[in-house]
Amino acid sequence: TLAFITEMIYHSIQKRKDIQFRIPQSENLKKDPPCDQNLTLFARVTEAITEQALYSDPDLDLISLSRQLGIPRNEISRAVNEGSGEHFNCFLNRFRINALKRLLENHENDDTSILTLAYKVGFNSKATLNRVFKSMEGISPQEYRKLHSC
Repeated sequence: TLAFITEMIYHSIQKRKDIQFRIPQSENLKKDPPCDQNLTLFARVTEAITEQALYSDPDLDLISLSRQLGIPRNEISRAVNEGSGEHFNCFLNRFRINALKRLLENHENDDTSILTLAYKVGFNSKATLNRVFKSMEGISPQEYRKLHSC
């Protein structure tokens, strides 16, 4: 029964736009399929970050999330690594980038600076925003906004 529930959560998470699953690029990440316990924890972490918009806290890190959820940070880290194929910070930044993209696509925000929107979704520096956005999307936030300004 737990395996069925975990699989249902896993598949429902895969359908969400907020998360993109990728094959791990780091040699440090385990290549074994995720276990049920890690998938369940991954679903819980993902839900907490999404539903409570925890990603918008610029101070959120593995330690603070561990405290908030009452789960050891190494367990969260392992679950995120196995569930998403990414390290925690990259996983967290993916939520931020997706939230920023939604804001940039909303024409009500056309007069709001990209940096102001970036602060709303948890980025705390322009340099980090531009580096992370370009690495994940292949273009700058400014270019993304131009593409969606029509």
